[in-house]
Amino acid sequence: MESSTARVVTIDGLHDEILLMIFMAAMKLVDDVRHVGWETPSRLSHVCRRWRQNALAYPLLWTTLNWTPEQSLHIAHTVLQRSARALISVDLQMTVLETHSHGGSPPAEAVANMQTLVRTILRDHVGRLARLDIFIDNTFYDPDAFSPLCGDTTLSIPSLRAFSFRFGDDAIAAPDLYIAAGDLTYLFIDNFSIRSWGRLVGPRTTEILIGGFSIKLSEIVQLLQSAPNIKDLSLGSGYAFTSIEDDLSPDALDNAREASTTVGRHLESLTICDLTPFSLGLVNKVLSRDHISRISLTYGHEGGMFDQWLECLSITSLKNVTSLAITGSYPIINLSDSKANKARSCFLDTIAADDAIPAVVAVHPSMLDTLQSLSIELLNWGVFVDSLWQRGSGLMPALRTLSITISQDDVNRGDRILREVDGSILIFPSLELLTIIDRGYNTPPTLELVKHLLQTISPLVDTLEPDGNLVYRVNHDSLPAFTLPLRCQELENDDLVDDDIRRVARFVRDICISDADLREREAAMVE
Repeated sequence: MESSTARVVTIDGLHDEILLMIFMAAMKLVDDVRHVGWETPSRLSHVCRRWRQNALAYPLLWTTLNWTPEQSLHIAHTVLQRSARALISVDLQMTVLETHSHGGSPPAEAVANMQTLVRTILRDHVGRLARLDIFIDNTFYDPDAFSPLCGDTTLSIPSLRAFSFRFGDDAIAAPDLYIAAGDLTYLFIDNFSIRSWGRLVGPRTTEILIGGFSIKLSEIVQLLQSAPNIKDLSLGSGYAFTSIEDDLSPDALDNAREASTTVGRHLESLTICDLTPFSLGLVNKVLSRDHISRISLTYGHEGGMFDQWLECLSITSLKNVTSLAITGSYPIINLSDSKANKARSCFLDTIAADDAIPAVVAVHPSMLDTLQSLSIELLNWGVFVDSLWQRGSGLMPALRTLSITISQDDVNRGDRILREVDGSILIFPSLELLTIIDRGYNTPPTLELVKHLLQTISPLVDTLEPDGNLVYRVNHDSLPAFTLPLRCQELENDDLVDDDIRRVARFVRDICISDADLREREAAMVE
């Protein structure tokens, strides 16, 4: 028999091409975690003379510039020089919050360096820009430095694939961004207006996030028509309200409404943040939403306008709602249809749960027939049960899991009060798992809160016997995990407590397990 040994090659013996492949892999690995861009090739270039020669001579190692004014301007110029003619990705974070975290105004030199860099990039490297991300505020904004982006004529950036321009301050009087980029795939404009959307987006554009300024309805229509393959659309801003001006004639609005079944037909995700009520109504008129997989709405305007936000969510397009979660006094509401892979969520910053919950149930009452999972706070339970009474039936035939969240801290704040609930209407024949989640931060549940909880679940405990599970989960490390069973034991031994409460307390204490114990039991069953 002949023996053979594998040839061992040290890293010094690798061909330059293989060494550069390793460099590129290291770049991606580190950048995925830290997003620094230039630091990794710089360190590689300091290992030895050969590595330095290879790193400095390979432009693709230097194509990412993530820069803030606290960094050296020399570093930015060096990266631009070493990238030669390669396409580049530039991320400029130029706000007081991002660059001067210790407070006070940034040095004049930092502001001047930023303006110099912006001028250099827009003058000498605009043709190489593949990604441009700018986050700026009033302190750093200079009309002259940004004039190429906001000129009287279009600035062509032919290689641009991703463009983000965010103004993190009060809006200023400035010319509109005026850019042409036919192959753009990603667009994010926040708190700064655009001129001629049709020149900026196109068939390759799949993700658009815009808001924080006034936009005409005709421009929304143009945007959708110019980007027929858009998959993700976000309207609204976290910095300023977004308003839409209705500039379409009745005939044009009718045409837009008819075209809405085809325009945006590839849309998978729609996010709307703090549009004015009138603007929200206009979006409803020109954008078909029933086919969209995920719709998320944040609503922070005074005045209910229930029809507008309910219509926007298109809840009835979820034919089989399988999951409903309601959290907060001004609630976050999440609904999903697992069979159709659709979801709807809303955060109603100015609409109380007492109004929002009945509205959601009333707009799509058949969801109660298909709901398999319900998560709700104890403080909102009464509102939900009232909705069932208004419906005339408490039967939820498919409900298998029910999670009720308690929080002594929320009760102590007094925003909402615990009230007695007539649960005699409740019929959950398929209920398999009841989870009690203690979301408190500082205060464990009092006897009074636990008594109210036991009254609430009293109509449900018989459904769980004898094979059901009742899980008690604590969501904060400062709370002991055994509080609920101990409180139940106290109530069970108190002769002054109602017999039914004592019965439920005994039941809960007997079958209550921790979340960790349940997972261990399920794992054992799988094995």
